[in-house]
Amino acid sequence: TVRTAKVQANGQVIYGGTFSSYTDAAGVTHSVKNLIRLNADGTVDTTFSTNLGSGPVSGSVEAIEIDSLGNIYVGGTFTGWNGVANNARSLAKFSSTGVFDTNFSNNLDVTSGVKATTSGFSGRISTIAISGTELYVGG
Repeated sequence: TVRTAKVQANGQVIYGGTFSSYTDAAGVTHSVKNLIRLNADGTVDTTFSTNLGSGPVSGSVEAIEIDSLGNIYVGGTFTGWNGVANNARSLAKFSSTGVFDTNFSNNLDVTSGVKATTSGFSGRISTIAISGTELYVGG
């Protein structure tokens, strides 16, 4: 089930949701995990898919937003990314090529500024908005 889509300036489209495969117009089935980018001609951007790795840990993708630098923010119900629990609780950031940003953290301890393994968003992020350098999320 596709839950969200975002068209990029170059015509590529990123889709998120709860799905494990995509069959293109040529009948080729691609194994994906809840996030995929299609080129303007409808073919799968395989570089993006490879860079995404194993995808979200136990959950869906429900929101996508792209900042002015092309960075991609993904929200949903997942508890981690690429098989690592708690490294992206419901919110993750990727480069424009789909590389997971390990320096972006949505689970900093507000007192110490140190990345915590048990804090962060504990529920669904279904909306993401960007205004200037500010990132807003809602669930």
